[in-house]
Amino acid sequence: MRLQQGSNRSDRRTAALEMDWKVVRTVQSMSNPRWLASAVMRSAVKVVVAVGLVLSACGSPVQSASSATESTPQAVAAEGTETDGIVGDASDPVNEIAAAAIDDLQSYWAEQFPAAYGSEYLPVSGGFHAVVPSSGELPPCASSADDIAGNAFYCPGADVVAWGSEGLLPDLRQRFGDFVIPVVMAHEWGHAIQARVNVEGMTVTSEIQADCFAGAWAAHAVSDGTVFDPSEAELDSALAGFLYLRDEPGTSAESTSAHGSGFDRVSSFQTGFDGGPMECKPYVDGSPPVLQLPFTSRSDADRGGDAPLAQIIDGVPEDLEDYWSLLFPELTGRPWQPLNPVVAFDPSDAPDCGGRSATG
Repeated sequence: MRLQQGSNRSDRRTAALEMDWKVVRTVQSMSNPRWLASAVMRSAVKVVVAVGLVLSACGSPVQSASSATESTPQAVAAEGTETDGIVGDASDPVNEIAAAAIDDLQSYWAEQFPAAYGSEYLPVSGGFHAVVPSSGELPPCASSADDIAGNAFYCPGADVVAWGSEGLLPDLRQRFGDFVIPVVMAHEWGHAIQARVNVEGMTVTSEIQADCFAGAWAAHAVSDGTVFDPSEAELDSALAGFLYLRDEPGTSAESTSAHGSGFDRVSSFQTGFDGGPMECKPYVDGSPPVLQLPFTSRSDADRGGDAPLAQIIDGVPEDLEDYWSLLFPELTGRPWQPLNPVVAFDPSDAPDCGGRSATG
């Protein structure tokens, strides 16, 4: 993947298309995926990818940024409750990365918030909680261990960011590398920004706008020489982890737990990466539109969104030809040469491929 800030519309579209396939290939390598093959149009180019849910995270377990009535970030700051460091094991490798991300996010938004919203940024001041759910010690806004186990959230009522330091983040780090931790933190900071400007709307709008804010911060991490300075490969891997937290097929965009499909999340991250916070600011319900992936039949629901094999074998090659016939000339200046038809073979009688056996 190569993401280029300040590029023209065509370059941005090409980068987005490159990113779609690079990330999908990365996610496809994860263990035990559940796939839904569906063809959609993106910038006049048809893309077939597979999306499903493994995990969901972020947002307050009690209230959203649009429903905070007991307290506000302004009130918390006025009470002088600013908390330095994190509550939890500061020596834990995951928490060390999270703490470094928190420091940079506070500095980043102190600079960007006035430019985007015309007022001073109030730092998140209610505390940062690295929680071990099995210990029984809970952060503000969590009423049980289930609220934080396998989760990360921002709580507007207490102006708190909390995450499960056993399970969620260690698992993401193991799968996708160190930079996925700052990206998760940047998403939660997106919710803190929403609380400061009283964003209201559907849950899915809040979530994809937070994705956009995370993309804006990631571009800063890449270009501004932060402590992270991720390589392209590290950014690819982190974004694959981001996509890992997508909605499963059949999820309604109107669900109070909706976070957006893989298309929605990657597209919003790209928007923020390319354009910064100002491109994220206009998000409202319905704009940008979200891609709903409802089940289209009872048999589809019974399969959990997995497409029939025959549909994949017949449909995906055709769609890939459409995709590359449009993208390849943009990338190379040369026409796309169609591939020969897909050929099925018996694994026990595999053909040679360029002089090498395809057996196995």
